[in-house]
Amino acid sequence: MTDIVFDLYLLAAALGLVPVVAFAGLPVLSQSAFLAVGAIGAMQLERAGLPIGSALILSIAGGAALGALTGWLVAKAPAPRVALATWGLAWLAAAILVAAPDLSGGTQGLTRPALDRVATPLFELTLTPTVHLVTALVLVAAALVISERIRRGPIGRDALALREDREVAAELGVPITHHIVTLFALAAAFGAAGGAGFTLLIGVAAPADLSPLLALQLFAAVIVGGGAPIAGPLLALLVLAGVPRAASLLAETGLSTDAANGVMTAAALVACLWLRPHVAARIRRRPPRPVPPGPQPEPTTASFTAQQVTDPLGILKGVDVALASGELHALVGPNGSGKTTLLRTLAARDERVARTFQRPAPLTPLTPYEQVLLARRDDPLPILELTELADRAHATDLGPGEERLLQIARTVATGKPILLLDEPAAGMTAAEREALLRVLARLKALDRAVLVVEHDLDLLSGVADKVTRLDAGRVRA
Repeated sequence: MTDIVFDLYLLAAALGLVPVVAFAGLPVLSQSAFLAVGAIGAMQLERAGLPIGSALILSIAGGAALGALTGWLVAKAPAPRVALATWGLAWLAAAILVAAPDLSGGTQGLTRPALDRVATPLFELTLTPTVHLVTALVLVAAALVISERIRRGPIGRDALALREDREVAAELGVPITHHIVTLFALAAAFGAAGGAGFTLLIGVAAPADLSPLLALQLFAAVIVGGGAPIAGPLLALLVLAGVPRAASLLAETGLSTDAANGVMTAAALVACLWLRPHVAARIRRRPPRPVPPGPQPEPTTASFTAQQVTDPLGILKGVDVALASGELHALVGPNGSGKTTLLRTLAARDERVARTFQRPAPLTPLTPYEQVLLARRDDPLPILELTELADRAHATDLGPGEERLLQIARTVATGKPILLLDEPAAGMTAAEREALLRVLARLKALDRAVLVVEHDLDLLSGVADKVTRLDAGRVRA
């Protein structure tokens, strides 16, 4: 039973990674460091005189605090740097344990009686394998419930948007740093709890059990399951239980234990990365829960003036822009004239401004309903109706023109009164261009101030109030 319970504690540590790895798409390779905080921390705090129950709580809290700090440090880093930074943390923790035998107990590790009585304010408990089994199962269940609640809630939508396109997520108002810190803290707390749990189970906290290879095994376990509610935990448990046992068999051929563990860990990681797309293709996301109807968009009053606008690259040579409520201002000019640069610069100047992107910006895992819900955070149907996509609210196969309409829906859903639309008609059919014109007319009726970049001036001739021609970073007409 001890081996099974040990694997379940590791499974809980792996499931704690699901929101940050599978949902937010961040390659976190430091879970072994957080397990070490729980395992070594609980032992050392008990040796310092604390009851083991209090030592457990403090070590888990310490793991969560280290996780939050790590998340804050890497919050603005791209995924490859997150992988390097967290992998470095795993190695740093391992190096500290080896270099500080007073802290880790050396190669033999720290020991305590595996079968022990724990006193709490209400009762005393004997730490038998059965008690550990129940505890590990409760920890696994807690990780599954929390992950599912995150998946189906606002943080889950935000995390998926962050995974798909960080620039779009930021433009839609997703609090990226806050979410990353929260998800890192959650992962680290479950890691510390798993580490403390298996340490009390076997009565030993040894550096060899907390190596960076364990972080790779946990990462592989999360990758292959991808956070699927049923298949995910089963596949993760298969990886966590199978790798050390396969390594033991390989070691019988003459390889050292460390070499065999490394070979099997690498093989498991490659296999899980290969299997992941095949597993994902068989997993269906549940539809979002119904949301109480929200208010219809209301007219707003806003004006915007920017003078002598320049940019760090020197593309813009002092551009003046003025927008008024209920006005549609068309911005035209040849390729390379600075139109997109102007929109990007204006969006960074004023928090009342929201913009779409010239490039495609799909958030593929989310339906149109969920994507607009991401920005609005209550019922998105009024906004979808505004962009004529209500009948496609749960579609997953939008065409290029529909994606452009959805970009506008997301931007309008932010509630910001000043909208910058970068080539919204790109890729649209004739019918979709007519729909776009109706959308622009409705935005004017809602007193939004709209600046539209478009090559086809004839398209906007019936709705544009002003036209500015930009060339070589200067206003020409």
